[in-house]
Amino acid sequence: MGDDKLHFVLLPFMAQGHAIPMIDIAKLLASRSGTTVTLLLTPLNHIRVKPILSRSSQLGAHIHVEELHFPAEEAGLPAGCNLGAMDDEKLHFVVLPFMAQGHAIPMIDIAKLLAARSCCITVMLLLTPLNHIRVKPILSRSSQLGAHIHVEELHFPAEEAGLPAGYENIDLLPSTSLIDKFWFAANMTQPQVETLLKKMMFPKQSCCLVADVAFIFATEVSQKLGIPRIFFNGMNCFASLCIHHIFTSNILDTVSNEFEYFDVPGMPGKISFTGSQVKGIMATPNDKESREAMEKLMRNENSAHMVISIPLRIWSMYTLDIMRT
Repeated sequence: MGDDKLHFVLLPFMAQGHAIPMIDIAKLLASRSGTTVTLLLTPLNHIRVKPILSRSSQLGAHIHVEELHFPAEEAGLPAGCNLGAMDDEKLHFVVLPFMAQGHAIPMIDIAKLLAARSCCITVMLLLTPLNHIRVKPILSRSSQLGAHIHVEELHFPAEEAGLPAGYENIDLLPSTSLIDKFWFAANMTQPQVETLLKKMMFPKQSCCLVADVAFIFATEVSQKLGIPRIFFNGMNCFASLCIHHIFTSNILDTVSNEFEYFDVPGMPGKISFTGSQVKGIMATPNDKESREAMEKLMRNENSAHMVISIPLRIWSMYTLDIMRT
């Protein structure tokens, strides 16, 4: 019966730091059966959150909106001025995924999550033409749901790096022996990325570069332009932590042969590997070039404002035991 319902009326202040959590509360309440929810918004703020409310309604969480006149002129403000409408409040994210599906898919998911906050965030994806074509259907669906993602295309210098023209994703390489050249080509895009960031007409403090671990130039670019940087590592958190402890402890220097087990220092439980199990992703004591690359990766990670890694969700202790055999 209608009389048994709970009726919530939410009145958020006209500033994103106040409005966003209150709209989230409204969505949570509206998702509960036996409740009705009404949001009180000014016309401009209503327009801003319409995509969010539309997606919520499609999921069965219906939120009614009543509009309030905002008396800007009566208070001595310009007409249409309210805190929720200030462009300087928006955050602008530039997302730079590496050209491999295991890297690109989660980063595009991150871009979609950010773009879902369209009332206070803009998102730009930097993609090569071929990779742009691949994800156009995904971006189109995202846009239909109100999460708009702008794309700027980067020229991929395949031929300049000694690769055949058109090899813009690792899954197109005919041999793994070409991966080093592919990585080199990806990092040759630095001047293009830097130019695009310079052209963005936004306050530096409101911009952020979300760059994949594979782009070693991201640190230099963000520091040069004075913008924050988020470091994306496609490895899961468990593997990243193991690599960090193995590298910083120099434990591999004590391993006499590649079949000898060693315990990873600093872990909350006993985690053991052999040298042969980790040599594919770790620098060996005698590999100076790989060690320098690993040191630079660690510096890039440590200097970032934030690190995004993939949570460990599907591994069981049984899986870990298999890894040890």
